[in-house]
Amino acid sequence: MAKNKREDDSLREAAEKLIRTGKAKVSPPEAADMESLLHELSVHQVELEAQNENLREAEKQAEDARHHYALLFHEAPVAYFVLDRKGMIEEVNRAGERLIGLPASALRRTPFSRYLSADSLHSFHGHLKASLSTDVRQRAELVVRNWSSHAEVNVLIETVSLPPVLGSDRVRCALMDITHQKTAEKVLQKSQAELQHRVEEGTRELKTASDNLIEETKQKEGLEKQLRQAQKMEALATLAGGIAHDFNNILAATIGFAELIQDHLPEASRERAYADRVIVAGMRGRDLVRQMLTFSRQTEQEKRPLRLSPIVKESMKLLRASTPSTIGIRVDVQTRSDLVLGDPTQVQQVVMNLATNAAYAMREKGGRLDIGLSSVTASADSLPSGIEPGPYLKLTMSDTGTGMPPEIMDKIFDPFFTTKGVGEGTGLGLSVVLGIVKQMRGHIFAESSPGEGSVFTIYFPMVRGKLPSGAVGDESIPTGCERILFVDDEEALVMAAEKLLASLGYEVTSRTNSREALALLRLDPSRFDLVITDQTMPDMTGIELAKEIVAIRPDMPVILSTGFSHLVGADEAKAAGIRAFTMKPLTKGEIARTVRQVLDG
Repeated sequence: MAKNKREDDSLREAAEKLIRTGKAKVSPPEAADMESLLHELSVHQVELEAQNENLREAEKQAEDARHHYALLFHEAPVAYFVLDRKGMIEEVNRAGERLIGLPASALRRTPFSRYLSADSLHSFHGHLKASLSTDVRQRAELVVRNWSSHAEVNVLIETVSLPPVLGSDRVRCALMDITHQKTAEKVLQKSQAELQHRVEEGTRELKTASDNLIEETKQKEGLEKQLRQAQKMEALATLAGGIAHDFNNILAATIGFAELIQDHLPEASRERAYADRVIVAGMRGRDLVRQMLTFSRQTEQEKRPLRLSPIVKESMKLLRASTPSTIGIRVDVQTRSDLVLGDPTQVQQVVMNLATNAAYAMREKGGRLDIGLSSVTASADSLPSGIEPGPYLKLTMSDTGTGMPPEIMDKIFDPFFTTKGVGEGTGLGLSVVLGIVKQMRGHIFAESSPGEGSVFTIYFPMVRGKLPSGAVGDESIPTGCERILFVDDEEALVMAAEKLLASLGYEVTSRTNSREALALLRLDPSRFDLVITDQTMPDMTGIELAKEIVAIRPDMPVILSTGFSHLVGADEAKAAGIRAFTMKPLTKGEIARTVRQVLDG
């Protein structure tokens, strides 16, 4: 445009010069055309000058825009890079220089990938390729290495291809530092992990607490069950104590008079057989009362060291004789030391009761009864809870009978509970077993399932040492000639005792009132060699009478006869001068041996 203007000016100046000098010879019409031409040139010149002014204004605006863009580009807080299609850096702003740690002069014409971590190279090349193939903004997360601080910076790169008018096959990249965001995310992830760990730990603690609570609840239920069992025992003990005295007096008189009748009847007579049956029935009644007192712990038998294995073997011989051949019995003794502290009769009662129950469970289809005896040492973890550490004898009885469901198992040790038919059992068998085992400071456990038989396991505390030496005592009935004062408030029992003791050779004086007996003794303290007194009497009990007797004559031996010995403690009895206890009812032989033992004592 400027060139055209210069040419027009030159033409005009040449034409005007020729006309002034007259060198140009033009006719009037030609002059008119020239004026017209000059006028047109003048108008055209004005238009050209307006266009030139507009062009200068546009150039100024473009320059201002370029300056403004450069200012925004270089001073932007976000790092900007312009890359070619090969990823070479063409332009970078100051934020980009700070990000890489190098000046723009060092960054231009270098590959952008040079400043990336190895893990980010693959992501960057895919990102660049996608940016060149579309005008949609592409985003990715990369790690940039700073050459000045040698630190790695997490960046979010956003890339868009430039319009063709600004340059073909070029992309503009904006990089935002997200290191703090990544750090915060890591801190958040760590916090979440710690929170998750705490939640899991808390969950485990809650589960442990829940398990402990369940276990405590089970233990509480077990204790409540034991309490209910103890309350049942206590109630039955009260009942047993109430009837034992009167019932034992009746049995004592029955057995005593039957034995007196025996002494006056021929050995082979029918009447002698009848008397024998009366005595047998009386002894069964006595055993029943003693069973009640045993499981209710109303009576304490004298305990001494004894071996279990002979008792077990002898009991099985007795059981074998009355057990069908369809039931096999096997005894396995795996211990050499089997001493326990107890009463042999009671231990045999335990074995026989359990074995009899097992045989009853197998009576229809037969089966096998296994009896095992072994020594074990209890520790805190090896045996069931509730057993104190120490050496024990373990007695097991397992059968292959019908078994028992859980609702039956909960009641098997209850007094008078039985699954047997009418006339087949009293329901006292396992109650007696439990009472005897507890008296021996032992523990009993039962396991059973329907159709799988039952297993009873008993732990008896072992004792150290050897069996006391001494020969077996003479089973003959001893006699004597000493003077005995017999005191009991039951007239029938007094009459029977007088006759029995007299038949043994003793001189007997009897009283049915304890105060009358004491008054008789005060008249002549040396008149008697022995006093036998009942415990439960009106006005004055047997222990009170014994104390009064000892006060009158300290060396006077006293035998206390009672239906249940728990009413008198051992220390109290010793202080009262009592030399022996007898449990009602007694047979002739038992009272004869007790009297002789005290008198010879």
